[in-house]
Amino acid sequence: MRLSDRARIGLFSLGLAAVLAVAFLILFQPVERTGRSGPSLAARQNRFLAAERFLQRAGLDTETRRGRGLLEDLPPPAGVLFLADRGALSDSQRRALDAWMAAGGHLLTVANRLWDEDRNTSGDPFLDAYGVRQFTHGRRAGLCSGTDRATANLPGVPAGLRADFRPRFYLRDDSGLADGHLSGPCGRHLLTYPVGKGRLTVVTGTRPWRNRAIDEGDHAFLLGRLMTLTGPGRVWILRRTDIPGLATLIWRRAPEAAASAAVLLLFALWAAYNRFGPPLPSPRRPRRSLAEHLDAVAGFTVRQGPLSDLADPIRERLDARLERRIPQWRQWAAQRRAAWLADHTGLAEAEVAAAMAETPRSERELVTVIQTLQELEKRL
Repeated sequence: MRLSDRARIGLFSLGLAAVLAVAFLILFQPVERTGRSGPSLAARQNRFLAAERFLQRAGLDTETRRGRGLLEDLPPPAGVLFLADRGALSDSQRRALDAWMAAGGHLLTVANRLWDEDRNTSGDPFLDAYGVRQFTHGRRAGLCSGTDRATANLPGVPAGLRADFRPRFYLRDDSGLADGHLSGPCGRHLLTYPVGKGRLTVVTGTRPWRNRAIDEGDHAFLLGRLMTLTGPGRVWILRRTDIPGLATLIWRRAPEAAASAAVLLLFALWAAYNRFGPPLPSPRRPRRSLAEHLDAVAGFTVRQGPLSDLADPIRERLDARLERRIPQWRQWAAQRRAAWLADHTGLAEAEVAAAMAETPRSERELVTVIQTLQELEKRL
């Protein structure tokens, strides 16, 4: 192929690529579309995630916790504790919360029990002590629905705003100490009390500040104002405080398995401790004689190695003894050493040579070799 042909093919390829690029830009233009996806895993696990992020963007240091740990060890009082899901409180926890609010803390919680006129209690001694009473409209609640208009008497909050609380429940202040409230068409849904240097705020529900509703009406604005009633500070959103212990959960979810495990554990303990009367002392075995130990060691050595290993220590001891008498002893040939030993001990030269150098092939030969070596040691 000539160079001019290659140049034509190259120009044609570049031209075709340019045409395709222009056609792509003309025919395919970027289009932006906004779609709504489902809630994320974090939002499904935390229904106050949007409220937490809103408060963080508003400049408030906000943190969400689970469980009762924060109630056992309360944070510093210069902040707000939002008990989103409050369970039953112990006497010590109620006293600790009272002291915490008196020192300057702001507690925002939910009234989750109805006032019983006959028993003169709601079963919630914490809110009963502050004169908080919660009632229900019952079947008349439908007459109060359909509007989110509310009237507020709170610092920094306009008198009219949009806040959609559950119309079925409403609050009443029997102590007359509440200095702020938020009311719907059929009753009050929020009461706030001064407690020492701090404050207690009670609501009928937390729906306005959950993920699905916080962007409606003035819910976010109201939450921000409530969190700064005692001044800006850190905010803790505490939820799922009524989580039972592991043993309670197991018993609720799998009572049969728990009962079977308890019975199995009982039988296992019984089997491990299955004896009657005092324990018997361990029997003392008679101590073996030295001859038995030597016989056992010799038998082990015979099984583990050649028979010559039993005779080698005696040969080495005899060679070392003769080397002290004759320095050239180890340089002598085996035949010369056997002849010298036979001459000085009176034993046969063949018997001496076998004892000093040959490897015994049986136990009888081993006994003969050791006897000869011992006899040599005696006569030298």
